[in-house]
Amino acid sequence: MPRTQAGIGLIVLLALAPPAWAQQYESQARVLSGAGADRPPPEFDPEQALKQAEGNAYAQGMILRQLAQQAASAGDNKAAAQYLQRALGLGGLSEFANQEMQRELALLLADSGQYDQVVARLGPAIARDKNPDPAVLMVLAGAYAKLGRFAEARPHVERALERTRKPQHDWLALAAAVNGGLGRWRESAELYQQALREKPDEVSYWRQMAGAYLRLKEPLRALAAMELAYRQGLFDNADDRYQFAQLFFANGVPFEAASLLQAALEEGHLQPEPAILETLAGAWVAARETTLALPALDDAARASGKAELYLQLGQLSFDLGRWEAAARALDQALRIGAGKHAGPAGVMRGIALYQLQRFGDARAAFARAAEYRGSAESAGQWMAYLDSGIAREEALRMAARAPQDDEYVSGRFSGDAVRLSSSRSSAGPRFTPVGAERPGSPDGSIPDWQGGLGPADLPEGFRPGERVPDPYPQDRPLFHIESKNWENYADKLSLGHQHLLKTHVDYRLPVYQTRRSVSYPQPIYDATKANLKTAKLLGSDMLSGAHLGFPFPAPENGVEIMWNHRVRYRGNAVVATTRQAVVQADGDLGQQMVQTERVLYRYGNINDPADMSRSNILLYYLTYMSPKPGPPDFVALVHETANSEQQARAIWVLPKGLSRLFRIPPVGYDQPFPGSGGIAFVDMVDMYNGAFDRYDWRLLGKREVYLAYNAYRLNDGKRRDKSLLTPRFMNPEDARYELHRVWVIEASERG
Repeated sequence: MPRTQAGIGLIVLLALAPPAWAQQYESQARVLSGAGADRPPPEFDPEQALKQAEGNAYAQGMILRQLAQQAASAGDNKAAAQYLQRALGLGGLSEFANQEMQRELALLLADSGQYDQVVARLGPAIARDKNPDPAVLMVLAGAYAKLGRFAEARPHVERALERTRKPQHDWLALAAAVNGGLGRWRESAELYQQALREKPDEVSYWRQMAGAYLRLKEPLRALAAMELAYRQGLFDNADDRYQFAQLFFANGVPFEAASLLQAALEEGHLQPEPAILETLAGAWVAARETTLALPALDDAARASGKAELYLQLGQLSFDLGRWEAAARALDQALRIGAGKHAGPAGVMRGIALYQLQRFGDARAAFARAAEYRGSAESAGQWMAYLDSGIAREEALRMAARAPQDDEYVSGRFSGDAVRLSSSRSSAGPRFTPVGAERPGSPDGSIPDWQGGLGPADLPEGFRPGERVPDPYPQDRPLFHIESKNWENYADKLSLGHQHLLKTHVDYRLPVYQTRRSVSYPQPIYDATKANLKTAKLLGSDMLSGAHLGFPFPAPENGVEIMWNHRVRYRGNAVVATTRQAVVQADGDLGQQMVQTERVLYRYGNINDPADMSRSNILLYYLTYMSPKPGPPDFVALVHETANSEQQARAIWVLPKGLSRLFRIPPVGYDQPFPGSGGIAFVDMVDMYNGAFDRYDWRLLGKREVYLAYNAYRLNDGKRRDKSLLTPRFMNPEDARYELHRVWVIEASERG
């Protein structure tokens, strides 16, 4: 990267430098011309003139310099350099003229790529010059950079920039390249930023700056730089767009990568070459956008003829219950040669054919799969089942009750939605009634959703307000993630957990069987389905057309998911008493604060749901806290709104010692939370609460993550605070982590 950029700097500098020595030559030529300037000059023969001037080193030097000027004007820099070298070899000109010719020669040598000669000639000349021309300093620095001698280039770059009030963009870019060559990536990125202020349409600067941020392990900044360039229309060729998409994909943002490639292919900016189609398919698969992944995989497999792509297409179609497509893709993979996967692929193909009620073809597929040792047992069981009297009847029953699955996919990169059908039932077989994925993961680590836990699962005699006992008392950890093995699970860990595991050898995550225990009352399911057609955002903090349930079961962007979080059903009302403590490094809990919170929900209230078209209130909230029994130290009353543009959050507080509430401006964002010692903020309550207007909420896709889930034992009240709130981290003994699919959202400050 740095060497290429140094070359850019040299090209621009060379275009600027020659007029200085050309003007000097014209000045001396006027002295030699003599009288008769009004008559046409005679035909000039340079070689004849050199012969006539033989023995006169000064005259020959001047003639050679004239020849150099003519060659440079004609674009023959190589010949111009040779003339200047001959002139310097004569030694007939003054020291001043020789120095000028040395500089002129260095410029020409740089243009022809003879950088070692540039250093040899310009280096000594600049060392003698107390007031060197900044442009010449940059030429020498560029030559050093081209030779990979960045440490020697840097002083000349800095000297040139110090002597220039407003450096040219290409000088700044060369300085950035030199710093990059020295591994000073922070300085390099900052210099590219300065260069872009002068020339924001130079796509190479955007790319180099992104590269510097990647070296700094700041991929989000790199992606932001490339996206800004893309938004300005600077990626006007296929290579630029493809590289941009690859940058997204390589840094864990597959949805944006796939969206960009898809758009470029549809618009004709990219040709459907095998490598591009394979990248597109891989990005859609990684983004878990299965409906778009299927045609992309099909195109990629057809273009490349790779068996592994047909296998992937067959597996994905199989997982979605698209039996015809699965059978066709797996058959093609087996024809090409599926290698070690031939046995399992044959079994899958047999199952797909069985689902299609092609029982003869299915048995033949199982018979071929039985020839492979790894799949012989499974294939044999299927053949025995087909030979039984019940196989055909069961297949017919399943086909009769199999529902149709309309699919929906969002277009989060461009802001547009990609809909593959006119409607989608969020309660269909692909999704739960609130829009989560109903099927489990292909490897079975995440099970299918079977409806979750409900009131019938509570123990007999349970009374509202009591602690809910662990519904899975028999569960034990499957394994522990610890400092010695966490890297094996890094792709499924949050950055915070990774840091804890790297930092503390005794920290661990007990991982349990995944239990999909979530359920909601039927009115929430019904309202969520209705919201699919009516809910919309008029702005990031202006919810409209939603009622009772989740507003966006098929979210198109990050802020819609945040709204799903904000108004999720949590009961009609809540009364909670909690304690909070700031744990010191030595384990001292200090003074604990006891907090009581009382919430009356207006949105999401099944008994009395608010009409958002008439009422702008989401909830009423009252909290009071104190370090000990008695009058509270602090009281706050909050009215939370659905449209903060129309009416912002209203807050009243009652400070200690006063007898009336005071209305205060809306509190949120990074306002410290009372009693937290300044380490927790208001917008951290309930994971995130408050207005969304200060951020751009980018939806990056779905990811499987180990989450704190079903942690009933941790909340059963049996542990004392001191044993739970240990130094450095919470005691993980009774914690419970499970593998679940989550949306990943990136919030970028708008500035």
